[in-house]
Amino acid sequence: MVREEVQKIELNPTGHDRSQAVRVGAREWSHRLFYVAVGLLAGILTACIWGFRLDAVPPGAASEFRLMAEAWNTIQRVYVDPAAVRPTHLAWGAISGMVDTLNDTGHSRFLTPDMRRMEQAVSRGTLEGIGAEIRSKGEQITIVAPLDNSPAQQAGLRPGDVILKINGTVVSGLPLDEVVARIVGRANTPVTLNILTPSTGDTRTVHLMRQRIALHSVTWHRLP
Repeated sequence: MVREEVQKIELNPTGHDRSQAVRVGAREWSHRLFYVAVGLLAGILTACIWGFRLDAVPPGAASEFRLMAEAWNTIQRVYVDPAAVRPTHLAWGAISGMVDTLNDTGHSRFLTPDMRRMEQAVSRGTLEGIGAEIRSKGEQITIVAPLDNSPAQQAGLRPGDVILKINGTVVSGLPLDEVVARIVGRANTPVTLNILTPSTGDTRTVHLMRQRIALHSVTWHRLP
């Protein structure tokens, strides 16, 4: 009995020598650590590969990308006013054009950083500016509607009015996001607009003071 009891003490429940069990456990943990390390490495490599693919030229669009590069380089090389060439705006214009070809109006559009910040401000229920919704119509920038009790409404701006100049700068033909960037600004700062009313042909200069505007319920106006 004594010998059997001593033997039971020296054996682990599986019947193997304890030192052997420790060695087996160590091997198992080393295998697990190996698999964990391999998994982490695979995840890192996958992320790197996917990140690279996002920046890479799609296999089936190499000729189209070369065409865009040729246009880019031609503009940079021969355009008559080099100071007016802004690479960031070239890139934004190209991206905006690609999205516009989807003809998914109201759902898919490219937002510049300024436009994105404005959308975030609108979603929070406040914005700083003159309080008017504008759009690009051909080469003209027109007012869709002034917001209730906004500086734009108080200055008499109406749907269909055309913005000719902002602070003396002609805005006809400018991208909409650039026009928006010229109109918005910190509260209590001035902005001057030259306005054309198409129905009468009259032009006028309007001086406004930007304000922080709280957005409320939506109103509507019939466009002329």
